[in-house]
Amino acid sequence: MKKILYITASFLIVSTAGLLAGYLESGKSYYMYKKYDKAMEMLRKAAETGDYGDAYYFMGEIEKNRGNYQEAVNHFKNCVKKKNTTRKYLKNAYWDILLLEEQRGDTEGVIRICKEMWHRLGDYSAKKKIESMINKSLWTENQTAISEYNEGISLRDSGRAEEAAARFRNALRNDPSFLAPKFELGMSAYKSGRLDEAASYMGEIASRINYYGEVHLILGDIYYRKKNYQAAASNFERVFDFGMIDKETEYATRIKRAECLYATRSYEKSAEDADRALSIKPGSVRPMLILSAVRIKQGDYDSALKILSRAGSIKPDSRQIHFQMGSIYYKKGDPKYINHFDKLYDLAKNKKTDKYSRVFTLLAAAHYDKKNFRRSSEIISSIPEKSLNSESSVIGARAAYMIGEYEKSVHFYEKSSPSGEDRLMFAKACARSGKMDRARTAVANFQYDEALMKKAKSDPDLSGISEKIERERAARSNSGGSPK
Repeated sequence: MKKILYITASFLIVSTAGLLAGYLESGKSYYMYKKYDKAMEMLRKAAETGDYGDAYYFMGEIEKNRGNYQEAVNHFKNCVKKKNTTRKYLKNAYWDILLLEEQRGDTEGVIRICKEMWHRLGDYSAKKKIESMINKSLWTENQTAISEYNEGISLRDSGRAEEAAARFRNALRNDPSFLAPKFELGMSAYKSGRLDEAASYMGEIASRINYYGEVHLILGDIYYRKKNYQAAASNFERVFDFGMIDKETEYATRIKRAECLYATRSYEKSAEDADRALSIKPGSVRPMLILSAVRIKQGDYDSALKILSRAGSIKPDSRQIHFQMGSIYYKKGDPKYINHFDKLYDLAKNKKTDKYSRVFTLLAAAHYDKKNFRRSSEIISSIPEKSLNSESSVIGARAAYMIGEYEKSVHFYEKSSPSGEDRLMFAKACARSGKMDRARTAVANFQYDEALMKKAKSDPDLSGISEKIERERAARSNSGGSPK
């Protein structure tokens, strides 16, 4: 039975191929003799028979000869969409689309087709056409301006950058609309890190040549570095529309746009770019981190952990991986977060960064609860002073006290507003570090808290201070003075 089915299927395939060849050859024959109606009939049947583009190419030629240009373009576009098209007809179809789009004045359409043709066929003439269109838009007919510009190029190539810039500015004085010198001045500013100046020049060029992919790539990077993520993403979009970029540049640009889109909360689009970047470099950790960050934002912690586990197997000492994994486990209430934040701390403790201040506070609190006081104190002490808040200061004060570093304990308490039992510990730290005046002030403030005052009276470090305060208060009361 299987053999019969196989023979039947093979017969159908051969029959279909035969029908296609018959219809296509008949259509081509009628086309050659300019019997267009009959040719169209055969070519339509050929197009319906299989996923081949040759029939669409000849239908496009017929409609072009009839003067039906939109119908012709539609057929040529169908031709280039098909995977199975004779290369000669595929290339001709692309050029026919280009010519017809040019006649309609659709410059951006021409650029898109050239780009597609370049990537699909590797046709250098398509790339040259784009370069020719861009160069024409950059140029001028002012001969004096051209002469100044050419002098500037010679000076630039000989390493005399300042003199070159002066020539380019002279060219602009002769023709302010001449874009080529603006490009050179913009590139010079960009390479020197003068980003605002570079953006001014490149922005003017982009506004007049919207399909200039290289300029949009530079503008996108400028805005990315300036953290203007909306503008950066917009320019990177134009790069993908019109830029003739290689895979390495596409990867870098996908990553940057993914980060821009993430920053502007376009999470799914960010994930799409990260996926594309990952398809270019399957072992790259950076797009994995973007994908996991998106999944975390979406609350899909399990998917994020799978991505991060894969990333961790590639780059086990990545701070960002441990930060994200620790954050997920903390949100899930899983104590595994401590291991990841510990690893993060060990990797980042010499960096003097406040980026992880919040998670280090959580980590220090966890170690304090586990009575790892020295580790807790070490972690809090690594946080820059400007990033300490009341919570982290209190943890630091407690941990320092527990390991006998009373001066440090006082230092941290004075950066917070201790309450409850921490007021007692603060007073004890002051006493143990020899700061008796501060200890006395702290104990005196217990007068409205009987529980704390009772503990102070029974505490060996504070009993003498509390008793003296009580005697002084009694003496003032007996002499008619008001208690302080």
